[in-house]
Amino acid sequence: LTMTRLYHEVVMTLSYRYLSRNGHIHAGDYSIPKVLRECRQPLTFLEYFAYQSALEGKLFLTIHEAVEYIDNAECNLLQEQEEFGFIKPSHPKSEYSARSPFYFNHLTFRDYFVASYLVDCLKHAFTHKKTRHNWQHPSDISIEDFIRENKLKSSYEIIWWFMAGLLADSADEGSIKVLTYYLEILFGEPRDLVGIYEAILLVRVINEIGEHIQWLPDSTDRKS
Repeated sequence: LTMTRLYHEVVMTLSYRYLSRNGHIHAGDYSIPKVLRECRQPLTFLEYFAYQSALEGKLFLTIHEAVEYIDNAECNLLQEQEEFGFIKPSHPKSEYSARSPFYFNHLTFRDYFVASYLVDCLKHAFTHKKTRHNWQHPSDISIEDFIRENKLKSSYEIIWWFMAGLLADSADEGSIKVLTYYLEILFGEPRDLVGIYEAILLVRVINEIGEHIQWLPDSTDRKS
């Protein structure tokens, strides 16, 4: 069981629980495509909110920009997120109020949702097909350059593991092509001059992609 699959299972389980409690899905009627379809809005919100948190380097963040991103009412989103349980308000009374900054219960879940956002954007950049997310960056750099600029930062390390795992677990030809493209970016220039960080990153990525190890670029077996 990879780390990506473990977190995916937890997200799917909590999503199913949310749907069951609200009568959107019946007991025993569990299928991942249906759960993802029914939870599209709260998951899309979490992915973008997580990306904004990582981008700004803040653990506590207001929801306004994420609300505008998915173009929906705050009250509906707040109710969904309170029942979903992935983020909590920093308000002393734990009120799910738009006035309060929010944070992820566990930082690794934030990293998982960031990876999901980036994977969706990278698929769009590679295939030019419509995806759930629109790539946004305050400096208007491409997602490829964003990966290059941040790939050697320790704060993004787990995000890179999750991205590899999510692409490998998609198990379709298109995702495998995007996985190859992603690995070429991740292990291409600029390189880790010392090599220790890149070696550790390579081991963790191999753990996540499993049988798709053959898609690693040739540059990973030597230093330039």
